[in-house]
Amino acid sequence: MSIDEIKNVILKTGFPLELEISNLLRNKNFEVICNQMYFDEDFSKIREIDIEAVFNVDEKYYNSILSDHIWTFNPRLLIECKKSIDKWIFFESNPVAGWFNIGNSIDLFTQKYGYENSASEELLKNINSHYYDTNLKISSTFYSMFFKNKKEQDDNQAERGKDLILDSISKIIKYMNYSIVNLSQYFQPINNRRDILMYYPIILFDGEMYSVNYEKNLTIEKTNHILYETKIFSKLTKNTEPLYIDIITKEFFTEFIENINKEVQIAHEMIASDKIQKLLNNKYKNLF
Repeated sequence: MSIDEIKNVILKTGFPLELEISNLLRNKNFEVICNQMYFDEDFSKIREIDIEAVFNVDEKYYNSILSDHIWTFNPRLLIECKKSIDKWIFFESNPVAGWFNIGNSIDLFTQKYGYENSASEELLKNINSHYYDTNLKISSTFYSMFFKNKKEQDDNQAERGKDLILDSISKIIKYMNYSIVNLSQYFQPINNRRDILMYYPIILFDGEMYSVNYEKNLTIEKTNHILYETKIFSKLTKNTEPLYIDIITKEFFTEFIENINKEVQIAHEMIASDKIQKLLNNKYKNLF
């Protein structure tokens, strides 16, 4: 196989997208880890998630918080990159969880010790602006389509496309659980630091994506962002909770990151306030 043939094979995969997004995030001051490994208990083997990116906070700002306060905000992106010639179809639905605007927030302390309402929820309830509050298309059902020609669909290829979506969702959920359990081992009440950990799970798609709505008539439109609703079983609380995964197109990624950055900045300002620190300390004083 020639170098050009190898190159053509690589270009058909999601690897170039993964490298492109990793570089973009580094340029936006994220700490990026590619191909982060985790153990898949279902298949008893090591697997990888494409990108984990942690927000880099100004060191002086972070040290000033830790000098006076013990609660900190630790958001991170989990990204699966996919490229396909299939068309991804999502059927819109109403959110199952009434509090979905709180987002995918997990506080390692209060979840670890069995509190019903986590510190992360207390923090985010006090944030006036949340990107989930915008008019997003929510879906819990999807389909994949691939046409051999203008009239004939290839059902086998379409099924492989659906499996690609399912695999991406599964990897996100499994890695989140793996990460939560491992990180929770480092956070003990005796430490002078209590992190509110927030995940932004993302499936980044280099391809065409459509939303289908059927309120009165069937309407289909091209979209760049779907909020996919599913569930996650927490190995810390032993509860099943709603989980929201942002499925976005490559073209929308930069705008999406800007929206997340605005939210994170608000959260950092909130967690630095004496009001929120006092609220969290009082609510969870029995832990310490």
